[in-house]
Amino acid sequence: MLLWALSLSLIMFSAVSGADFVKGADISWVPGQESNGIVFKDSSGKQRDIIDILKNDYQINTIRLRVFVNPSNDWGNGMCDIASTVGMAKRVKTAGMQLMLSLHYSDSWADPSKQNPPVAWKNYTVTQLETAVYSHTKEVMEALSKEGIYPVYVQIGNETNNGMLWENGKASTATGMSNYARFVTAGNKAVKEISSSTQTVVHVSNGFDNSLFSWNIGGLITNGAKFDVIGMSAYPEYAPNTTVDDWSDFNSKVFSNVASMISSYKK
Repeated sequence: MLLWALSLSLIMFSAVSGADFVKGADISWVPGQESNGIVFKDSSGKQRDIIDILKNDYQINTIRLRVFVNPSNDWGNGMCDIASTVGMAKRVKTAGMQLMLSLHYSDSWADPSKQNPPVAWKNYTVTQLETAVYSHTKEVMEALSKEGIYPVYVQIGNETNNGMLWENGKASTATGMSNYARFVTAGNKAVKEISSSTQTVVHVSNGFDNSLFSWNIGGLITNGAKFDVIGMSAYPEYAPNTTVDDWSDFNSKVFSNVASMISSYKK
């Protein structure tokens, strides 16, 4: 199979100047692909390890891995449990690359259209969910730390445009924003207890939409959420009335939003 890699379509920014540029790829599907006999080849047709190809042929310096809570064995919508993640993270460490985690706090995909809590958590109160976020995050971090692995970045949720762990953490509801902030802070606390240098990330998509980011990030800050970095996905196909010919205007909106977030929140 010819090489393919899912680019890390995530812009991470901070008010801190001089940070190294992160060039990343999300390869969370690789264990499932490899278990199904898929191999990776470079541009010359030579079979090689995917991490070796990404690092040495494409100058990728950071690998993102997603983590589900109690996933199925479906490699498209499941897998990505803690054990699998640690196994991949060891390969990343051996290659001398940086690691980023995307914690979904779900048994499968969490994204703008769905933020389903794990089945085991579905009847939890807000306080129980807060504890579960902390405990799951710490379990992941401890499993990695036992292997001497400390992620550079950890996303507390994935594309949490309207919060996380719905309905309790649905930001647009009466108490949802404050609950969302509690969940983010719980995840941040767990990360910092294991690795104080790891940067925690709140990840929101639609990077062209400044009003969304101002509402989401502003709401978290107002409600006392603790986190380090704003993460931004930017997919042109989701921008209204946008075609491939509008790339310049689209990029301008994204960069303007980045500048706005740094100016407003110093993150």
